[in-house]
Parts: sequence; structure tokens; C-alpha cells
Amino acid sequence: MRYSIHGNLNKKCGSLKNRTKGIKEPVEHVFDSVLYFENVEFKVQAAGHRKIAFNGAHREIVAYAVGDLISRGSASFDLFANSSDYVQVSYNPVDNPTRDYFYVRATGEKVTHAKDMVVVCSASCNNRTNTKVYIKI
Repeated sequence: MRYSIHGNLNKKCGSLKNRTKGIKEPVEHVFDSVLYFENVEFKVQAAGHRKIAFNGAHREIVAYAVGDLISRGSASFDLFANSSDYVQVSYNPVDNPTRDYFYVRATGEKVTHAKDMVVVCSASCNNRTNTKVYIKI
């Protein structure tokens, strides 16, 4: 099933929404979990990015990943942060206003798709959404 996920600044968690056609489910707020996705697309709404990055507009959902949710479980984010098989992906229009796309944190390389993605939702992530995204290289 196709799901979208984004880091939720207000609830400090991941927000997961079923995107399968014909299925209406409420958004699930994900805490203390690791989600595994395949066939992922990273999407950023250009107009929303510009409003936040250059006009200081109220933060709204303008960026998210969409993919096939394969499984979920629990694990420490360090398992992926220190892995040579994964790189961290990020999007932040306030800290990086010229990057209207998701990018590899270590290199700045633009990311639009990924075969495999891991999303870690945990207070141990220690960022504004308690969420980190990794893609397999």
C-alpha cells in the first residue's frame, strides 16, 4: 500500500497517511518506530517552499515522501546513522532556503527517488520532528 510520511513539527513525530486510492484513513502519528519503504518518491511543493523559505510563512506540510510501506518495527536510529549502507536525507526550507528539494545531508546531493527508505521516529533522533530519514545507497 502507498503511504506518505513527513516529520510533524507540532507533535514531534512522523505523520503517516495511507495514499492508496479509495482508502480513507486518518493520519497516524508515529512514535518510537522504524518504518521501511520501497519505491519512494520525495515531493516538495514549490509554492509552499517559497512561502516558508523567503517570506517566513507559517510552517505547513510542503514536503513528504511517498512509497510502499513494507514493514515497521523498532530500532535505535544509530543502527542507520553509522551504517555504510545508508545515507541520511533531509529537507528544511528555513535552514536551507535555496534547496527546494530533499538532499543527502552529507553531500547536498538532490534526491527525488529511492528504491529503499527507512524512517526512524524516536525522541532519540534529537531534532525538531524526532524523525530521521535514511535511504539505501
